[in-house]
Amino acid sequence: MSSVKKDVYRVALFVGGLGCDGSFFNPTIKKLKNNGSRYVVEYSNMVNMDDFITSKGAFYGLNNGSLMKSTSLTENFNLEVANIVKMAKDNPNKTVLVKTRLDETIRKVNSDKVTVDYIAYESIEAQKIKLKYIINAIKNLDSSIEIVLVGHSQGG
Repeated sequence: MSSVKKDVYRVALFVGGLGCDGSFFNPTIKKLKNNGSRYVVEYSNMVNMDDFITSKGAFYGLNNGSLMKSTSLTENFNLEVANIVKMAKDNPNKTVLVKTRLDETIRKVNSDKVTVDYIAYESIEAQKIKLKYIINAIKNLDSSIEIVLVGHSQGG
């Protein structure tokens, strides 16, 4: 009786700490690629959640000086997730390496000007909500994909 090898679709999400642009993971990703290139493939873009407002549970942008739900940011996110899932399915039995950014942009909207401030310390609860949003989006497209989390600092 011969055993049939099942294709494994796997995504490794690299979750950084506060203010992490993902560059912290570059040496690790490079080492993984060099030492086991047949097992990993790097997704060149980053899943950026800084426009996802956790208190509202959606992506928000500025339109005419007002903070409004952004369909274009949501579409960009959905496209990134679809590309990640496609890459995982195009490379079965390899792990797709994906850097994420979970910081949140805080915008202060006044009638005469718009200022942008970044949170110095975002809560772990807020990061958890964003990470769950990413994982659910991937799983909604293909529930068989395995998710591996790699964390650093507050992202850990």
